[in-house]
Amino acid sequence: MIFTLQKLADSIGATVKGDASLVVDQVCSVERAEPGKITFINEARYIELVKNAAATAVIATQEVAEQLEQSVLVHPNPYLAYAKVAQLLNPRKSAYTGVHPSAWVADTAVLAEGVVVGPQCSIAEGAVIGTGTVLQAGVVVEEDVVIGEECWLSARVSIGHHCVLGDHVALQTGAVIGSDGFGFANEKGRWQRIPQIGRVIIGNNVEIGANTCIDRGAIDDTVIADGVILDNLIQIAHNVSIGENTAMAAMSGVAGSTKIGENCTFAGISKVVGHLDIASGTHLAVDTLVTNSIKKAGAYAGSLPMDDIKNWRKNAVRFKQLDAMAKRIKQLEKRLDKKS
Repeated sequence: MIFTLQKLADSIGATVKGDASLVVDQVCSVERAEPGKITFINEARYIELVKNAAATAVIATQEVAEQLEQSVLVHPNPYLAYAKVAQLLNPRKSAYTGVHPSAWVADTAVLAEGVVVGPQCSIAEGAVIGTGTVLQAGVVVEEDVVIGEECWLSARVSIGHHCVLGDHVALQTGAVIGSDGFGFANEKGRWQRIPQIGRVIIGNNVEIGANTCIDRGAIDDTVIADGVILDNLIQIAHNVSIGENTAMAAMSGVAGSTKIGENCTFAGISKVVGHLDIASGTHLAVDTLVTNSIKKAGAYAGSLPMDDIKNWRKNAVRFKQLDAMAKRIKQLEKRLDKKS
């Protein structure tokens, strides 16, 4: 893809300082900048570095742009502008068109205009796929699935029966949507499987990473709201709901029936036990273990090591008391110092 700076500016709501007719075909880092490319600077401390870059143009704030001789795409949020420019220069592309001869599409499945079905795909009875959606090689769509418009399903994605995807949903390689939730009842030491009859409902503009698994609900649905982004290797259990624009990094796991609010962020290896409520605007640091509902928005961190469960629970309570205990100890030390 090739764009003039003016066309990029018009597309992302930026302005141009310098030659608006210059053409770029790709983004690049400052360190490996070269002619024909566009780089970005997000902090003023990198000005000297970008001054020596060979890129045709730079994305920067107005304040920084005034200090640069290169042509500049001026935007108040250079990182966001870079993201939008990168999307324009690197649109998702499929190597296939139409329905590949090796794919199987049931007679009762409905494919809208512009749907692409790659090799070895399987689309079962009653499935409905919206306009412009792309299925890469080996995608499995089970019966009565509904997939919206302009979705992107990478290789070996699997969508379980009756699940629903909104518009502009992207699923990376190996993602599994709507596998059975982990539901079993114990009968004298033997496990009896509980059929999982709910669905997974995914909203619009959702991105789900490679090999991430989202289980269908046990009775009611598992729900992923609009704008959610999930990294690779995440486990979302049955009947979980995740609010709009929440983001989770890799290796996070959420146990069954937990309700997560809007605009939350979970850093890598975050762990949330089941049947909790997580307030909107909650932010978890790396490797945080959540064992109780979070009722107030804020940033949280902490994960205690394994122990005998009775000791672990006692220590977990005492750990929360450490700050208050430390303050009391300081007060006692001051009193002792005065007496001595």
